Amino acid sequence: MLIMDKDELNIQLAKKADIPLILDLFKERCKWFYSHHIYQWDECYYTQRYNQRYFLKVMKKYQLYVAKQGEEVIGSFLLKNIDSEYWLDHLNAYYIHHFIGKVDYHGIGIKMLDFIEKLARNNKISVLRLDCVKQNPKINEYWKNCGFENRGEFTEPYEGVLWEKKIK
Repeated sequence: MLIMDKDELNIQLAKKADIPLILDLFKERCKWFYSHHIYQWDECYYTQRYNQRYFLKVMKKYQLYVAKQGEEVIGSFLLKNIDSEYWLDHLNAYYIHHFIGKVDYHGIGIKMLDFIEKLARNNKISVLRLDCVKQNPKINEYWKNCGFENRGEFTEPYEGVLWEKKIK
């Protein structure tokens, strides 16, 4: 397991050339989930639904970020300003999607969350929100340990949990 030095991480808006590298992250993570019997993302479904065309589209509409160590993409996430599929109140928040870190890079998630929180403060956003699979207790515990509060559950299009964190 690699432990990262914070100074080595560069988080920036993704470029078109980063998208194949982001997709590789998802393929690798999906295989890791499968090999560890973790119900999260199915590689075939996930990479077919969230393909290069999808990421090109959302990159133009929202904020798609990559976390790089040198030139290597080791993390990625998408920030939306609205998510009406799961959140009905349209609160001024960052909605985090496709949050992923490279397998064996311990600490990348916390560093990306620190970046998102700073970005939120700079943009006068007071809340972070996300949804995740209910059947994955480890990821739900992760969000809880990162200061997120459970805001409810839903059953369509999958069984999930809504998480929210107020930014101070």
